Amino acid sequence: MLVLDAMEGAAPAVWGVLTAREHLTRAELNGHLRTIRQRMKREGWSVEWFVQVEFQRRGALHANLLVKVDRDRAEAWWARVVELWCARVDAEPVGQWLGAVGEVAAIAKYLGKMLGHGLKAEQAPPVGWKGHRTSHTREYFTAGTVAARARARQSLRHKRALAVLAAAGHGAHDAELLAHEQMTRDAATTWVLATRSGARFSTTVHDPNRVVTLANLRATRPVDVVDVARRLLASG
Repeated sequence: MLVLDAMEGAAPAVWGVLTAREHLTRAELNGHLRTIRQRMKREGWSVEWFVQVEFQRRGALHANLLVKVDRDRAEAWWARVVELWCARVDAEPVGQWLGAVGEVAAIAKYLGKMLGHGLKAEQAPPVGWKGHRTSHTREYFTAGTVAARARARQSLRHKRALAVLAAAGHGAHDAELLAHEQMTRDAATTWVLATRSGARFSTTVHDPNRVVTLANLRATRPVDVVDVARRLLASG
């Protein structure tokens, strides 16, 4: 989602890290960031950011912010963020960091490196910790969150299709053409899980002839009805 949004919409300009000596909870972190953003909006600063939580070895969390802000005003904006942050939590300005993301062409590599670092075992949440590792402001994704998720899923399906076709020996041009045709067919097809009598586990059906029955599934192996329904519906 982040890479596609950066390539198709407004790319983030900077990456910032906010740290604190105290062991903040995710809810406390969210509250501090929300209050700081509201305060700065009243002061004329309007930015969008994506947040990833990372944990230090001692268990304290810090926030990685991917920020869409005017590059020319980024340092001034960050200075104010750090001032407000350090006034709210046990932290010093020297412990906060800001860096440029780089050109749009380097977004994918940069995000893979920075986000991947935060998902390493040594940055894992402490035992018993609950909460989302990532969050974002409402307008961060240019096309909206729902559309961004849909585009990301479509992109991943396309990549998987290309990988399968390439492994089968197809050249780049043929693989791209066949993958496009496959995705077009998939988009025109809706699978519905149903019993032999036609009782369905979903509310709509694109074509009654495309009904997968439990009897057909049981003919090959025992199945968990709920698991199968969930996987089929999740696959679109």
